[in-house]
Formats: sequence, C-alpha cells, structure tokens
Amino acid sequence: MQMAQQVIRQVNCPNHCPEMKMGSDITSKVKIKDDYILKNGTASVYLQCFVKGTQVRVPTNIKVPPKQFNKVKERIRASHPQADDFNLILEEMLARVHEIRVKYRLGQIKLNPQVFKDMVLNSSINTDFLAYMNWKIDQRKTELAYGTYRHHRSTIGILKSWRSTLPFSNICEKLFFDFRKHLEAKGNNANTVGTKLKIIKTYLNAARADGFIFEMPEKSLKRLQVKSKVVALTSDELKRAIDLYRKQYLTDHHQQTLRCFLFSCFTGLRYSDVAQLNQEHIIGNYIIITPAKTKKTGKFVKIPLNAPAKSLLDLGAAKPLGKVISNVKMNFNLKVVAKYIGFENKLSFHASRHTFATMFLELGGSVEVLQTILGHSSIKQTMIYAHVVDKRREAQIDNFNRLLWKSP
Repeated sequence: MQMAQQVIRQVNCPNHCPEMKMGSDITSKVKIKDDYILKNGTASVYLQCFVKGTQVRVPTNIKVPPKQFNKVKERIRASHPQADDFNLILEEMLARVHEIRVKYRLGQIKLNPQVFKDMVLNSSINTDFLAYMNWKIDQRKTELAYGTYRHHRSTIGILKSWRSTLPFSNICEKLFFDFRKHLEAKGNNANTVGTKLKIIKTYLNAARADGFIFEMPEKSLKRLQVKSKVVALTSDELKRAIDLYRKQYLTDHHQQTLRCFLFSCFTGLRYSDVAQLNQEHIIGNYIIITPAKTKKTGKFVKIPLNAPAKSLLDLGAAKPLGKVISNVKMNFNLKVVAKYIGFENKLSFHASRHTFATMFLELGGSVEVLQTILGHSSIKQTMIYAHVVDKRREAQIDNFNRLLWKSP
C-alpha cells in the first residue's frame, strides 16, 4: 500500500504537492478540524485550498482522532488502523488538485472556487462530458423552469443509455451523427431529435466557455428546419367540448381535465402556467402571471379574463382551477374527451393554446396583440397561427367550388 502511495505521488504530483506554493494560483494543505470534536472523539480531515486568493474547504469524508493526525506531514499517523487507505485517499485528492492546477495554468479550464471544489470531489467532470453535463444541469436547477429541467435531465438520461461515458477527447462530428441516427431509430421525429441535440449543444457551449478544449461538432448538431403541425380545435369542436362540459357526462377526473383544457382554450396559458395558477395571479378581470417557461427573463403576461374563462374558476379558492394533475395524466384523459367531441387528431393539452391563438385571430384579433398575450419574444412565433387561419379560410372559400360550381 505504501508503494502504491509513492507511485501515485511520483506520477501525478511534484514533491511539493501538499503545499503547492511557488506563487501558484491554486494552493492546498491537508488540515484537521480539531476545534470541533464529534461525539465519537474524531474530527474531520479536509483540504484547505486557496483558489486565486479565495479559501475553499474540500471535505475528504475522513474522520480520525486528532492525536492520530500528523500536522507536520499532513497525513494520518501509521498507528491508525486505516492509515494506509486514508492516506491513499488524500494522495489521490491532492493529485486531482494538481491536475486541475496544471490544466488551469495551461488555459484548458476556467475556474472559480465552487467549480474547483466540484472538480476535486468529482474527478470525472474534468474528462467526461456526461459527468460535466450532469453537474452543469444541477448547477442550473434553480434558474431553469421545472419542465425545462426535467427535459434536460431526460436528455442526459438518453445519452447515458447510449454511452456510459463520453470523454471530451472523443467528441467529434461522427459521434453525434451516430447519436442522431440512434434517436431516429428509436422512433423520434425530427423535432424531438432537434430539441435533444439543441440541449446537448447548450452544454457543449458551456464546457467551451469553461475552458474545456475539444472539437465542436457544429454540423452534426445543426437543427433541421421542420415545420411544426399546429393542432387546434375548430369552432364546432370547441362548441362540442363546451357542451360536453356543461352536461357533465364525464367522470370527475375527466371532467376536471376538460375544465383545465377549456380554461386554456379561453386564455392561451400553457400547462405549466395552468398548474401554477393561484388566487394571487387573478387581479380584477386580468390574469397576470410570469410564465414558467420564461421565468428567468422575469417578464409577465397580462391576459384579459373573458366570461367563459371566468366561469370555470372558483375565485374564492386558493387554487381557482382546483387540483391540476400531471401533464402526462392530463393528455391520457384527453383521449377520452377527443372521442366525445369527434376530434380525429391526437389531442394533447397544448392543443388548447393553439386553439386559443387560432380562434383569437379568426374572431378578428390582431397578431401583435396575440403576441403579447402568448408572451412570444418574436412575432415570427405568432405568425404560425396566422398561416393556420389563412389555410382554414381558404378551405372554407373552397366550399363554393365544391358545392356551387362544376367545371365544364
């Protein structure tokens, strides 16, 4: 065991590794917190590091009686029964600090105290993109909307099921062309594939920004431009859905699903915003809410509360729409609703937002006003609905050709 310690020290660390001085931007020492003794008489051993002048304490998960720690040599005394194992752990962590220091000095990574600590505790962050992506997603958890966070988690889960590790050195165009084929073989459509690759590109860009050096696979991550199909109820289908809700033919959970769906048809709110809706969001005849999808921008939308939408609310309750089940269960229940109203396409909750947008324009609303209600950052996003309405109008005009005009 002692020979193993010496080999690690010789390969990974210079002789001055424990202190790492000589004007370095990163220094480290092994310390014991002997001012706080645990009930079992032990104290925690930790690395005291300084990163560009800022102290960083890195836990080692080693606890020994203070008398069995040699403060001069900064190691566990040989009298401790686990001295060899504990000292090996310390050597490995110090070797990791040295590796990080070398990469930093060579300009291969950028550092701040928190990033440094995480890299020491998880060495694979330095070499494995999957470990880095997993770590970065956790870092961004508070800034991402819940649905976005889950989507990012899902994406790395798919990557891990395809490759257990993904060293930065292996990243190339062919790798992600193969991953694209893998997703397509699993039955994912072009939009789903594009979304997954876009998420991966986000974290590859983050890694580059953090100083990691690798070949950026621009071509294989390029998102193909595929027009999304807008699925929306017609006015007749919406009327049948309203009639179904009023007659209360459905079971309680299907009735509640239809209630939430119709509310979105009259307001344009996404599922994530319907789920978070509470009494505080309703001010007079308006819904004022910061969309969960764009919460990091801090921008809110102000939606006039029309009579149909208002009739679906219990204004005296903390949750005016009652219990809102998960989006997955909601979409499952909407299969039953679709059969009742004669809706032939696959009905999902997001169709309610599309329904609101198309109906708004068909009833004479302007694209500019619709943009503000939907909270779109670009008018191009809103123009999709204008094209849908144009097609509907063309189809209605075409009725004259089919019913009243016969070509000679």
